[in-house]
This record gives sequence, C-alpha cells and structure tokens, in this order.
Amino acid sequence: IPTALIFQLWKLIVSKVVKTKRIPEVIHEDIIKEEEEQVNSTNPRRYDIILFGATGFTGKMAAIYIAKTYGRKSFKWAIAGRRQEGLLSLRKELAAIDPDLASLPFMVADSNNEPQLRQLALSTKVIITTAGPYGKYGSLLVKQCALYGT
Repeated sequence: IPTALIFQLWKLIVSKVVKTKRIPEVIHEDIIKEEEEQVNSTNPRRYDIILFGATGFTGKMAAIYIAKTYGRKSFKWAIAGRRQEGLLSLRKELAAIDPDLASLPFMVADSNNEPQLRQLALSTKVIITTAGPYGKYGSLLVKQCALYGT
C-alpha cells in the first residue's frame, strides 16, 4: 500500500477521533462568497475521501484496496479522474468486490482545470492523489487543498 494512502487514511481516522474542523484562514480574491460558504460547519463536506487519479495503475490498485478493506460503509468516499468512461468502468470492477459500490460516487476532473479541482477540494476532507508525475500534475490540486483546508 502506498505510504501516501496510509498517511491520508490515518489523517482521516485521527480527524474523526479528535473531531476537529479546519476552515481555511487564507482568503484570496478569486474565491467567491458562494464557495466560502460551502466550507463551514453548517454545510459539511460531502465525502471523507476522494481518490483522484483512480483510473491509472496506482489509482486502480488503491481503489481496489479501499473496496476490499473498507467497502462503502466505513466512510463516505468517491473516485475521481479525467475520463468518465474510465471511472464508470472502475466502479463496475469495484461493484464486483462489494455490490454496494455499484453506486459509488465519481467526479470528473482534470489536473489542469482549476475550477474542477476546486470542486474536489470543497467536496471532501481528504484527497488521495495518484495522478502523477506529481511535479507536473500536482501543483494546482495542492493549491486548492491549501486554500480550502482539505
């Protein structure tokens, strides 16, 4: 199992135990009021974890691991990637492991599309990314996560 996945799962478990809510303190002029309101205690994040880059080799292995180990009932999670057809195919594979995963949510997002990455960051507490190379494809996602406390 990738070290990053272990760390992110640990972070999720600790946040559930401690029950802390982080709201970003950094406000940039490109953040509109509607987006700021999405990150508050009255409107919690939709997912605990989003697995981004889920249709790649490593992402698929991580998705299968989560499906086999946790299924759908342990926490709320979704898969994300560039291609809808790839995400639907992966969801079908995961449903063979756990039938509850037939309706696993998915989000289409490209690592170069800042508005799509913003929606990912606003939708979850933790993003596990396997979309690499990280130096080339990770900067915008890290920026959105930092802005919104993901």
